[in-house]
Amino acid sequence: MQRKEPLQLDLFQPNDFNYQYKAVVTNKTTGAANTVEYHKGRGTQESIFAELKSHMTLGYVPCNSWNANKLYLLCKLFAHNLTQELQMQYKERDRITTTKRPAL
Repeated sequence: MQRKEPLQLDLFQPNDFNYQYKAVVTNKTTGAANTVEYHKGRGTQESIFAELKSHMTLGYVPCNSWNANKLYLLCKLFAHNLTQELQMQYKERDRITTTKRPAL
């Protein structure tokens, strides 16, 4: 039987493949089920980073100066956040917030 999921051989080799095991460490005060759902939705931040790299050219380092590169990064992030805020203010929501709390 070929397994397509990652297997952590350093920890243990599971005998039962009906379950997926996770460890979540957090300071949230909600219940366990709510916390797991919240952390499942945090994967959407990867799409935000991809959008920043492609549309806002954050994969580009323009200068040899640390401070100039910090200023470049901050300007790009402010522009992205302003665009997102304007879209949230003037565009009708196409979905509601879920327990996973992914970015709208």
